Amino acid sequence: MKRGILVCSAKGARKNIGDYMQSIAARQFAGADAVHVEREGMWRYDGGPTKLIMNGWFMHYPERFPPSGDISPLFVSFHLYPKKADAFFTERTVAYLRRFEPIGCRSTDAVQLLGRYGIKGEYTSCLTLTLGRTYHHKDTDDPPVFVDPFFRRFKRGTGLFRACARMLRVVPHALLHFAVVAKLAGKFRVFHSWAGIRIPPVRWYYAAEFHRVYAQAFGDDVLCRAEYVTHSVRSRDCPTEEAMFARADELLRRYERAPYVVTSRLHCALPCIAMETPVWVPLHPDFTTGRYGGNEELMNAVRFGPDGRLSVADGKRLGVPPVRTEYREYSAALSRRCEQFMEWRGEETSEGGEVQ
Repeated sequence: MKRGILVCSAKGARKNIGDYMQSIAARQFAGADAVHVEREGMWRYDGGPTKLIMNGWFMHYPERFPPSGDISPLFVSFHLYPKKADAFFTERTVAYLRRFEPIGCRSTDAVQLLGRYGIKGEYTSCLTLTLGRTYHHKDTDDPPVFVDPFFRRFKRGTGLFRACARMLRVVPHALLHFAVVAKLAGKFRVFHSWAGIRIPPVRWYYAAEFHRVYAQAFGDDVLCRAEYVTHSVRSRDCPTEEAMFARADELLRRYERAPYVVTSRLHCALPCIAMETPVWVPLHPDFTTGRYGGNEELMNAVRFGPDGRLSVADGKRLGVPPVRTEYREYSAALSRRCEQFMEWRGEETSEGGEVQ
């Protein structure tokens, strides 16, 4: 029986590289020669009996589930998009998932969602918590790294009048902190996926608003010295699957060297936790709904106050956060399950992928 890993290739101009970090995590158990199975094409997979760790986000096309009978699945770190739940949970899909209960879920939110459809789930957290098998934090003099930090930005389709009104509100702050905002605006060119980022006034607005939200917690010296990174990769920059894997590995290696990371990206925070790189996670309910349940307990979370700024106790600035070790029990449990699954030797699967 073959061993496989899920991949999810780019569907448009940009790709969230976090999907490939999850694939790298699965590859640790499936091996470097693992078959790549496209997540959105599992229903037509005909590569012969294949063991597949079913970790990740499901899915753009819910009508393409369940997988073909060639796939023998291990459901861990499984996540569902709540807005597509009704389309996903067809009678056939519910029957399929019940055959593999309990379904290991990436968050407690996903466990609850499965329960609404009569499917037993259990919280396993994310397979990226096992990345410490490959990546390890290193002490360096590198600057801290901010990865897609959350604050309120324009959505695509925001009207001109509303956009102008919001930009005008930060003009006093931008003028008061002109030098810092100017430096941040230059660094923010990396965030190519943010709406309007190519327009200089919009980029300055983002820099000013980010500074307003984060400066109280980190200080100008940290914000100006920091490196800024995005998980949104342009498809043209990584036109092949190999290039996507290489970019994901490059970012993980960068996080190994950071003195600490600040991120609102789940698939930056959890890999950092796994490699024991100190990480702050700014959490806002508008950004975390349906994805962070259970995982918050593993993080150094920073909350947003009523004024939209990061809330810090007694006005103290945030330094290097402590390394959290609660993740280790989940990492160990995931490793055991995946190792046992991939060591299995069998010849046949029934229709729908159930092991005989």
